[in-house]
Amino acid sequence: MNVNMGKIDKMGGLELRKEWNSLEEVFDTLNNTVNYVVLRNFEKLPHHVDSPIDILTDDRDRLLRIIKQAWNRLRQRVSRR
Repeated sequence: MNVNMGKIDKMGGLELRKEWNSLEEVFDTLNNTVNYVVLRNFEKLPHHVDSPIDILTDDRDRLLRIIKQAWNRLRQRVSRR
């Protein structure tokens, strides 16, 4: 998986993408910034999510910032279609 470093920004000491194109990019960013493990319903990730997933992390605030930003931007992309 390749990270396009040209599309990231600094936000509160955390690098975040300016644009999110897929759930795969969300997990790529998590893999490079947060210690976490998906506890349940991980079998089809990151290509498909058909039920809630449980995530355990040692940095809840950072993980939530990434997920919230990604969710807001991905949701905007879907609603424009």
